Amino acid sequence: MKITFTKSWIAFIFIIYLNNSATAGTQPGENSKALTLPVDSPKKEQAPPSQMLTFPVSSNTAKMTLNGYSGVRYQYYLDDKTPNSFDIRNARLALKGTVLRNLAYNFQCDFAPPTVRLMDATAAYTFNKYAKIAVGQQKYPLSYESLRLDYDVRSVNRSQAVEALTSRSKDVIATAFSTTAVNNNGRDIGVFFSGGIPNKKNESTWVDYYVAIVNGMGINRSDPDSHKDIAGRIVVHPIKYLGMGGSFYKGKATYGIDLTEPKDRNRIDFEISYEDGNRIYAVVEYLQGLDSTTRKGGYYGMLEGYILPKKFSALVKYDFYDPNKNKDDDATTITNFALNYYFASFTKIQLQYDLKHENTETQKKNDLISIQAQVFF
Repeated sequence: MKITFTKSWIAFIFIIYLNNSATAGTQPGENSKALTLPVDSPKKEQAPPSQMLTFPVSSNTAKMTLNGYSGVRYQYYLDDKTPNSFDIRNARLALKGTVLRNLAYNFQCDFAPPTVRLMDATAAYTFNKYAKIAVGQQKYPLSYESLRLDYDVRSVNRSQAVEALTSRSKDVIATAFSTTAVNNNGRDIGVFFSGGIPNKKNESTWVDYYVAIVNGMGINRSDPDSHKDIAGRIVVHPIKYLGMGGSFYKGKATYGIDLTEPKDRNRIDFEISYEDGNRIYAVVEYLQGLDSTTRKGGYYGMLEGYILPKKFSALVKYDFYDPNKNKDDDATTITNFALNYYFASFTKIQLQYDLKHENTETQKKNDLISIQAQVFF
């Protein structure tokens, strides 16, 4: 009995020693704003909430931080035809850190079915707190909602225009080389510049700017032509919590029936957002695009109000999209009504009803009820 107790005590002391050695010099939740490379976008990164732990690992040369999040969704279709089903929205791990004082890296993979995919792979050099250059694969600067971190999108789904015009599930490049649509998650491969003009009064910025030069074909794919695309975004903050700005994308991509020549793929976007972090979250965005000779466009307005601050909220969203402005009967409107309960900042459960309306004489019975649970660490 004494021998067993002695061995257990020695093992306990050894485990404590290893734990102290692994975390020496770093406390959970530490964050360097100047050196952090965002998981999803240069500016919309939010620090992990204080009640959650990150797991830094110390080495002789660098600090690494591992984060992850996953969402499970249940969809109940009211058309009596589409099967109701559970699905895994995402299951992601993100590893980021610093190699040297001003040199950072970021890797993010999605393990959700049907395949494991590399989402982010970048190296970034920070000149100072307000200027940075990154190379690799990440989101390019187009659209407020596209750049919003996936685990911090307030409605269950992004808007129709965003899905169709920002390298996502309904974009023309989604089916460029596959019969099954590939969601490029707003990402591409290239070089990315970002920065801002500091506002010393509240340690924020008056203006944020972003420029990117990319292949124009989405994630994990090389460019089939020599033409490179350019994207840019600028946002001003005249008062605290308010952002006003716009973005553009000009490029060519290989898609459609004829894959021998790249076709135009241009976008323009305008946005206004307000978020006080306590009671109100509101955003209005307009997005327009040109694919070859087809003009497309849409807009949405969303308001989330907290019934219990940072815990329980109600959301309404009006979402309009026209996939071909030369036609009069193909636009779709979706009105979302949702209740969100936040166990922590990014760990939440959502209940949403989608009321759908087609711009046709005959309406489809295609409303949708969604329940989604998400966990973040």
